[in-house]
Amino acid sequence: MSPIEHLVAALSRANLTQAELARRIGKRPGHIWAWINRDHRVPAEMCKPIEHATGGAVKRHELRPDIFDPPHQQQPQEAQA
Repeated sequence: MSPIEHLVAALSRANLTQAELARRIGKRPGHIWAWINRDHRVPAEMCKPIEHATGGAVKRHELRPDIFDPPHQQQPQEAQA
């Protein structure tokens, strides 16, 4: 599953719209649309807020595996960040 597919699936599981996610993370709905439909990438600085806003339904390492390691590979200070 691609990072964007993880995001879309998590929104569906959490019963969140793109507009509601945008509200929860302080962005405009157009940003979410662009990440999904145009950029195919979530900015790294938005991964943690998205993880929190979805209640952990999507993890930051699923959104940006190029930046964040899965929890079992993180250093102790990164796991707490």
